[in-house]
Amino acid sequence: MVVKANGITKENFNVSYISIATELGIDNLFDASAVKKIQPTVLSFDSDAIYNPDSIVFNATNPEKVSFSSNMSSSPYFPRNDTFFNYNSNSFRITNASDYVDENNVYQVFSDGISVAKIDIPRNIPVGNRTKTIMAIANQVITINPWIDFDEALKRILSFNDIITKERLTYNEIVGIVKKLFKYKAEGTLKPINNKIRKVIFNKNCGLTKEDKISIVNKEVGKIRTEKTKKKIHAAIINWNQPEKITANKIAQLINMGIATVKKHWSEFKTIVNDYNNKLKDTD
Repeated sequence: MVVKANGITKENFNVSYISIATELGIDNLFDASAVKKIQPTVLSFDSDAIYNPDSIVFNATNPEKVSFSSNMSSSPYFPRNDTFFNYNSNSFRITNASDYVDENNVYQVFSDGISVAKIDIPRNIPVGNRTKTIMAIANQVITINPWIDFDEALKRILSFNDIITKERLTYNEIVGIVKKLFKYKAEGTLKPINNKIRKVIFNKNCGLTKEDKISIVNKEVGKIRTEKTKKKIHAAIINWNQPEKITANKIAQLINMGIATVKKHWSEFKTIVNDYNNKLKDTD
């Protein structure tokens, strides 16, 4: 079967192919592995071929079928770890982390971590979990990118549908999911799913390189660990209730911490340790 189509581009080829199959009622029959822009095709000669001079031409730009945004990225794939991903103000986002950073800051540190929403793309989802998984992905796509319209959201989610499972949901099933979520959005009940903890978040316009960000993350996370270590040592010292002198070895054993780590910071606690030990000495 040959179908004439107008408005086909490399960006909308896959979605149009599936949409045409759906219009023809064969969306569960066609070979999904053959949906390729450069797939070679051989049309054998058939003297009895059926030709319909009045056939309907599929129009990829017809909003009643499928319409497409012109500012889409040429690749539907996104990095699975967004920590060092550079965004610009108009780009498709896979996390809302930058929303938590003051616009005047290059980056912000959250010592205890902060929950943010991120689009997670799992692989090889079993048949029974496909709808729930796509629904969760679609929820993130729409809430993390509040500017996104129906058509662009549909294209993104169709792309993710291709990734997560070999037995994909049908085009109409995906359309139904997207329609339902946009209905929830209009009602004001659609919320992002906070599924990731971040300690260092960069301003989306920070302009830092990947290497710069890695260096900053390592430095700030190191500071967080050091402060937590110091707080743990300090708490052990001020809560010491043994009738014996406080020593670095005893504190290390008490809090199950390496003696080298405790001794590294011990000088900062000498005053309170000496005060306690002197009082204990006077008591004796």
